[in-house]
Amino acid sequence: MTKRRFCLTLALAITGLAIAAPTASTEIIGAARVIDGDTLSINDQRIRIHGIDAPETRQHCADSRERRHPCGTHPTRTRRHTIANRTIRCVRQTRDRYARWIARCTVAGVDIGAEQVRLGAALAYRRYSHEYIRQ
Repeated sequence: MTKRRFCLTLALAITGLAIAAPTASTEIIGAARVIDGDTLSINDQRIRIHGIDAPETRQHCADSRERRHPCGTHPTRTRRHTIANRTIRCVRQTRDRYARWIARCTVAGVDIGAEQVRLGAALAYRRYSHEYIRQ
């Protein structure tokens, strides 16, 4: 292998690794403040959890008898319990129409979106992802 071909191969390999691995510029790490069941804030950056949808904290829903109840408090409480006093790691993917980051977030290695769906505090948001349907 020629020196030029070796250098080109090495450069392509390094570029591929840089693209595949999360970098400091794509990560948001820190203590989080819960906004609602699918949104949090880390270092003053609003983050919408990828692939899930949950009621807003003050949202009310109607049951089969049309009785209204506060359906947003359970997801918010669940999220607060999940992340309480822990470091959150989010890998940014894109921004939504409200300029929030859409990100996959974990706490102690556990995917927060998957956990919210598993606990019944959020739904898999099929419009944008099919990842949490089986939770």
